[in-house]
Amino acid sequence: PVSYSGHPPCPRFGHTGVVVGSELIVFGGSKGRAYLNDLHRLDTGAWRWLKFEATGRFPSPRSSHSMTLVGTELVLFGGIGEGVPGHVHCLNDLHVLDTKTWAWSQPLTTGSLPSPRFVHRAVCIGTTMFMFGGRTEEKMKFNDLYSLDTTTMIWERRLDVEGVPPKPRGGHGCVVIGQSILVFCGRLQGDVCVGPSTDGVHRLNTATTPMRWTCRTDIPGLAPSARGAHGCTIVQGRLMLFGGYGHIQQGAAEGPIIEHALGDLHVLRLLDEDV
Repeated sequence: PVSYSGHPPCPRFGHTGVVVGSELIVFGGSKGRAYLNDLHRLDTGAWRWLKFEATGRFPSPRSSHSMTLVGTELVLFGGIGEGVPGHVHCLNDLHVLDTKTWAWSQPLTTGSLPSPRFVHRAVCIGTTMFMFGGRTEEKMKFNDLYSLDTTTMIWERRLDVEGVPPKPRGGHGCVVIGQSILVFCGRLQGDVCVGPSTDGVHRLNTATTPMRWTCRTDIPGLAPSARGAHGCTIVQGRLMLFGGYGHIQQGAAEGPIIEHALGDLHVLRLLDEDV
């Protein structure tokens, strides 16, 4: 493990971690049954953790939200938090953290606001944030696609897309390569996890008019097993995928299905012809 100084975040899951320059910004998550809305910075030059208080109105405590860097602003959407004491509820509010002033704001948005959800994924291409999938607290999964123009703060549900979209899911992987968005793995309706060998790697080409979904299941090499809630990122033109959880069945075919944590690393070199 890396040695560091300062005051690290408490143990948690369902948080977000976004790189801004040479710093890692961590927000929210869950610790046991408690939801968090604290903000931490890791200076990767000095390997020093700093908990700091931004100004403005903080988002309410939450987990499994999205936080996306758009220019110099971090755009936070949705997640799950505590509603009536003892009950949880999904959120569909939007907050912006200015990384120049470290001030929170809650700008007014118009257009087709996405419904409340968590374990969705959001990425940025230019000044547009794209959001795909997620689920409700009643376990209903989504495969809808939304875009947010961050210059006008107008939401749009993107129905102008050709091709077959990925099946409804949550906890999936979602990364940007060039002008395309890749979606893979995740948990489908019925809480079944899928992987690239059975469900493929889905690609949304945002550079075409209209945008278009395609899918490949024949990418060479040893594909990751079915999983959800894994970590993934792009490093020097390679998709790095690590961990998550999968399902194994105990005993006979009718035996109980249990979740298990994964600790494997997979790398996909992202040539255009690969996806």
